[in-house]
Amino acid sequence: MMSGSGGLERSCLNWSLNFAMFFSNQRQNRCQAILLALPNHSSPQYGKSMRELLVMLADYYGDCKNEDSKARSLQNDLKHLRDEGEIVCDPSSGEGTTLRYRRAPLESLATGNVNLDDLSQDLIQRGVSADLVADFVRRVQHPASYFDLPPEQFVSVPDSVRLSPVRPPDPTIQDEILTALREKRVLNASYRKPDTDQSSGRRLHPLGVLLRGPQHYLIAYDEKDLDRENPPAKMFLINRLEDSAALNEPSNAPPNVTVADLVRKEGLADFVRNPTLVTVKLRVLDYVLRLLQDNHIAPNQTFVIEEDGKSAIVTAKVMQSGTLYRWLLGFGDKVEVLEPDSLRRAIARQAYNVTDYYEDIYEEDDEDE
Repeated sequence: MMSGSGGLERSCLNWSLNFAMFFSNQRQNRCQAILLALPNHSSPQYGKSMRELLVMLADYYGDCKNEDSKARSLQNDLKHLRDEGEIVCDPSSGEGTTLRYRRAPLESLATGNVNLDDLSQDLIQRGVSADLVADFVRRVQHPASYFDLPPEQFVSVPDSVRLSPVRPPDPTIQDEILTALREKRVLNASYRKPDTDQSSGRRLHPLGVLLRGPQHYLIAYDEKDLDRENPPAKMFLINRLEDSAALNEPSNAPPNVTVADLVRKEGLADFVRNPTLVTVKLRVLDYVLRLLQDNHIAPNQTFVIEEDGKSAIVTAKVMQSGTLYRWLLGFGDKVEVLEPDSLRRAIARQAYNVTDYYEDIYEEDDEDE
């Protein structure tokens, strides 16, 4: 009897713990949704009121039995976030003014950890706002993370030269672009042409954003091109946007066209003129051999070790692009292009022309001999 009673107590205790954990997870999910819905502390947008948050986060409070219950739950969540220092109220503009909430200003990272600095820079280059980056980096400092190790014990090394944009992303312009994309609206923009200080007004019908190295491009249709039978999607370097505003006009971008299709099927990211795939055949040696054993150029890649065991023949169907040329030339004498003949000749010409820059080195070597 005692044993049965003890089992019942354990069962009740387990149920209580599971319920508490479920409730905790629910609150955590709701609070995270609130934070994502609120503007950054430095954002020019107004903070969000409780009424606006209840509409935006209706799915997260759907289990509440009535509207009053939803309001109380949201009130409790907002109080919890304020107590934790995660959110603040906008300054009051008068008696009886509706309370509006935004994210609290983030503390300066000041970690002194070079790995976290590199992580921050990489995220900002990928278009994440500085506020979100600071919040993420603050949270990633966890005992279970490699990034928590001191710099002498953990080193993060990029596999290519890391470039940094001279001008940081303008958060106001970024907010307008995101609004136009999410709500499928026309974007009114002032765009500066390359190599000039002149800018011109554009009415753009956005499709999405492309990150290419450190450069962020808005992929959009220029309104003046939409009357053409097959209007071209264009790339607008976001750092050249002097101003932008999402208009209350629906976008007329052609349906069923995505940035992913333009990049993967038409080579937009690499300025490919002919997106037709060609079969490339390479002889690879040394570290490139090991690299392509573990990483594929394309899903259809084949890899065959040659008889000497020191080289391999790699074939893959790819688009010929500037990226491909730079990639092949970057490996120097560890890659030989075998096919197609046009690519082999193009790489050979570029390699030959480069040698002219280093004639003085060859002359010194000849003298030493």
